[in-house]
Amino acid sequence: MSDIDLVLRTAKRIALYVDQENGAPEFWDAVETQTPPDDDAARLRDITMSAPLVVAPDVARRILAWAMTLPEWEAEDAPEYAPHPILVQDAED
Repeated sequence: MSDIDLVLRTAKRIALYVDQENGAPEFWDAVETQTPPDDDAARLRDITMSAPLVVAPDVARRILAWAMTLPEWEAEDAPEYAPHPILVQDAED
């Protein structure tokens, strides 16, 4: 089970952050230019460098399902310690 899966299964509220260690400009360009599949996924556009997006686990799952389809979600040149452009954490930690 991945760290993301663990947080999604156990947390009551999920905080999604921009992972500043992961850059991923093509990912963030795609967030702005591609059409999200639903309104929940579109909330990915609400994350900023200074403020996380805090949502229920079911909303986080829909956001991440779309995020995982975008370029550079798993970029080969991403740092091992920051494999994805989004950090997923328990909002209550």
